[in-house]
Amino acid sequence: MKRYFKFLPIIVVILFSATTVFAGIESTIGGSGTLKNYRWKVEDGDIVPADDSAYDIGETGKEVQAIYSDAFILGGVSKSSWGSVVSPFEDDGTTTTLTSAPTKFILTHATGVSTFSGYIAGAADVVLENGQIIDGGTNEAIKLTENSDTLSIGFDGDDISLTATNGSIELIPETSTADGTIDLMAGGDEDDYVEIILTEAHKPSINFNGCDGIISASGGDISFGDENLVTTGTLGAGASALGAVTATSYIVGDDTLDVVVDDQLRFASNDEETTIESLGYTGKDAVLQLTADLGADAGDKIQLVSDHSTNSLFFTSDTSVKDTHATILTLSKVGVITTTGDVQVVNDSATTDVVQDVLKLTSSTSGTGAAGLGAGIVFHVDDIGGIEEQASIDVALTTATDGSEDTDVIISQNTAGAIAETLRIVAASAADASDYLQFTANTTETNAATNVLVLKTATGTAIDNYGMSISFQPEDATGSEEVASLDIIQTTAARATNDTDFVFSQNVAGAMTERVRFDADSANILLSGALPAMTIGDAGAEDTALNFDGNAQDFHVGLDDTADDLVIGVGSALGTTTALSVDENTDITTSGNLIVDGALDMGTVETFTDSDLTPDVSDGSYFITNTTTATLTDFDGSGIVAGQVIYVESAGAITYDVTTTGLIGGSTDIVTADGDLTSWLYNGTDWLLISFMDLSDDLS
Repeated sequence: MKRYFKFLPIIVVILFSATTVFAGIESTIGGSGTLKNYRWKVEDGDIVPADDSAYDIGETGKEVQAIYSDAFILGGVSKSSWGSVVSPFEDDGTTTTLTSAPTKFILTHATGVSTFSGYIAGAADVVLENGQIIDGGTNEAIKLTENSDTLSIGFDGDDISLTATNGSIELIPETSTADGTIDLMAGGDEDDYVEIILTEAHKPSINFNGCDGIISASGGDISFGDENLVTTGTLGAGASALGAVTATSYIVGDDTLDVVVDDQLRFASNDEETTIESLGYTGKDAVLQLTADLGADAGDKIQLVSDHSTNSLFFTSDTSVKDTHATILTLSKVGVITTTGDVQVVNDSATTDVVQDVLKLTSSTSGTGAAGLGAGIVFHVDDIGGIEEQASIDVALTTATDGSEDTDVIISQNTAGAIAETLRIVAASAADASDYLQFTANTTETNAATNVLVLKTATGTAIDNYGMSISFQPEDATGSEEVASLDIIQTTAARATNDTDFVFSQNVAGAMTERVRFDADSANILLSGALPAMTIGDAGAEDTALNFDGNAQDFHVGLDDTADDLVIGVGSALGTTTALSVDENTDITTSGNLIVDGALDMGTVETFTDSDLTPDVSDGSYFITNTTTATLTDFDGSGIVAGQVIYVESAGAITYDVTTTGLIGGSTDIVTADGDLTSWLYNGTDWLLISFMDLSDDLS
């Protein structure tokens, strides 16, 4: 179009020249190089083409230099300015309006900048140089599209949103190496706002300046305040991996996970018991692994495994093969401990002179403890029928009153296929009672001795006089010390000819003294020490006896309590076959023949009291009268018994009145002199004369 306008001045000049030559004359312009054919004509001073829209003014290489005009008529419309002339714009004074729909609108300026005081887009999009699109066709939104990716800027009341249909939205405040920030402020509050810092070292950070901050989602919140990070949701949930997090402590719910000191991690509840759970997936075990030495060697890894199939707790180790775990200890759901090796409980400390509690067993109850409650250790051994209980050690309350408890220690064991108590350490039931040791022999034997207590020593080869002892050491004024012992002494140690003595010793006047010995060499019981004695009986109303078990005949020596006599007899029953008895008056009675092989001593001679005409004869068998002349009429005394025989020697002129009662010896009194001898028998009432020896008679 520009080249057409170059020819207009020339044409105008020619036309005006023609009018001056041919003024008032209607002229026509012909075809090529001639004014013939009437292609142009002048009418009323206007140059008019012969045909509508058929001819050009000028051509390429033959442009019109200039056309001067006040106005141009284009499409029947008068155009008075350049903007009005250039299609497809319409100059409306303060605005320029497109009159058609071009496919492209190009603004060219030497500086590359187009400036508008205002720009209004219609229903179509604004397309930039490389196909980028600015779209305002959606109400309350502006869309920017590049390569099928659209950024939508939404306006909803006071809210503005940025939405990307694909990929992400990047805010790049700086393109240089300097640091940059993006500040998000509500209401232009420059004191409290969110600041996104982009550092030169490529370490972006989010700061909540002047206030605490919260990051919220439908699943929970993350809040920043008081130097704490608090989340109501799950940290790292849905992420393929949560990278390293550096913190001094974490608060999970109202519980705390923190590093107490370097290399020491603690999880603590602030109001309840603390539980750390390792939760296995459905059909899977829960495992807690402890690894030492970075797991470099076999045996560095110990695992605690909650086995889902048996509901047991396994302790496993890779001791045999690295990273291949084998069970070393099992805690079953019924409380049974199983181990593949020995169980060792060690309390290793610097203590050198105090007993340490190495293992503590506790039995508790949800109710109130009573007598019979206790704690025990049960021993299971694999026998031919399988693993079953073989023994137990129990501690049981016998008195449950707080402050005055009594407990027994009980050992039970498998006896003939049944668990039975065999040993009990019994606690004193009262302050004035005593603790003691109780053995229970579980046996069906009823008529033979069985071993209940066996004491052994192991010294190698023992020699004569080696033995063993049971020592008794009660507490006296200065403490506990030995006051008695029961010893066995091998007087001959050789097994084939072994002789062993039982020796009983006791404290006598502060010194241990042997008192009784069962002498194996001489088959003798020896009572030793100062004034040895043996007492049979305890002053009870019963017979006591020492029986002799002979081959053909038994004998006894004993106290017949009914008669209060010491008796010697045949057999073992006192009072039935008595041979000799001694009563409380020291009277001796024999029931059989008295055979004396040797002298029969009648005892010490007793002298009658002078002037006593009925002398006491209860203390002897052999008497002598006084020298004073006297007539005796009877013998008396509290100890005389029927059958008693006495011998009386006269020391002077003694007459026996035998004609009355008391003394019976014929019809005439017996007169004796010094040296005469009479013998008498007491029948329970009177004394009967047995014999009379008169020294004056010829006894030949």
